[in-house]
Amino acid sequence: MALPPTLRSPARATLLVLALLVATAAISVLANKYLLGDLSDSWALAVTALLVVTIGGSLLTRFVTWPLASRRVELFDESQNSETALNHDEHYRQQFAQLDHELANAGSEGQVIEVLASHLNGLGLSDLIELHVVNAHDDTLEFLAANRKAVLPYRPASPWDCKAAVAGTTLTTESTNNPDACAHLTSRVATAVSAVSVPLTAQGGILGVLHATGPEGDPPTATAVIILEGFASRAALNIALQRSSTEAWRPHIDPVTSLPTDDDVALVASRALADKRPQVVGWLSIDDLAQLEADHGSEVARSYQRWLASLLVSLFPAGSTIGARADGDFLLAIDITPNGASTPHSDFADITNRLEHVRLAVEQRQGSGTLPDVTLSAGLVQSAGAPSTVELLAHARSALDHARKSGGNKVVRPADPS
Repeated sequence: MALPPTLRSPARATLLVLALLVATAAISVLANKYLLGDLSDSWALAVTALLVVTIGGSLLTRFVTWPLASRRVELFDESQNSETALNHDEHYRQQFAQLDHELANAGSEGQVIEVLASHLNGLGLSDLIELHVVNAHDDTLEFLAANRKAVLPYRPASPWDCKAAVAGTTLTTESTNNPDACAHLTSRVATAVSAVSVPLTAQGGILGVLHATGPEGDPPTATAVIILEGFASRAALNIALQRSSTEAWRPHIDPVTSLPTDDDVALVASRALADKRPQVVGWLSIDDLAQLEADHGSEVARSYQRWLASLLVSLFPAGSTIGARADGDFLLAIDITPNGASTPHSDFADITNRLEHVRLAVEQRQGSGTLPDVTLSAGLVQSAGAPSTVELLAHARSALDHARKSGGNKVVRPADPS
């Protein structure tokens, strides 16, 4: 046990003893001169001893006993805190061991999600913890589980609406009122809160995000973040393992946008042709993407590709197949409803309008000052009458080339006269 400050130095201890001796001598002299002159020697000695013991004991208590007792209390508190920390650590070790055991026995992605949902309550780290996972079929971010009943309704969103997914790293915010806060997280809370967002990453792509909230201005602690990251890594690994063994998981994911590759779009278009389902196929690209990368660097070009991927996913109907090519172009394959059908669904005009909205969104970003100005060109064709997928894609590419040769920043359809 460490000594109190008054006794840590030999010089201080010596001075304390000398001070006590001087005080004793002074008390004896003063007592004999003014108080004890008329008493017998034995009474004078007794009274002097009483004064010395009282005053010396007070000094001893103040400078020795009390500091030693205070230090003992501090050491006890420290040992209790250490024991609590060890118990806390052991609790989460056991919980994660149980989680790993249950995940290892899960036979499908649905069972993996059920196991993860059952363990969210046991984390006990914040008021609200939500697990969102990218849908394997349409690449939208979907709410799957929470540690309590979700208050706000959920709409599928783009993974790139979540800043943690874009950055690929854990992000902590003091308040969702902050303009730099994650837009996806802000849409999930009714009042301003602090939060941490942990991305679920596996096999080079984004699989989802884990949001945990706390009181505004008081975000989760560093220890809580470590625990959440451990949970998220287990979730991503096991979801990826389940998807890799099923047809739902596309083995080829574009590393820049986390969208499926163009092979997947071609496969969807081929199935639609075989089933004689009417479909719209589109081919689009940022104008002069190669020049943009040469002038401003690959990271700027990738930022635009991610942003465009987010626009496409958010503005096209659920179930649309949106893929990315290695050269930075995008492909679309979207089912449409035949004319006269009673089921409300997208038609060719609706898909064209949606793509025009995307083009305008890109155009209107010009002059923002944060990134260089770019435009978007696209070609759209219908699958009716196409003899093969190769020719269907070739027609879409031809329409894109026509848009570029006409000055760019336009959507070309077969009916366009220009």
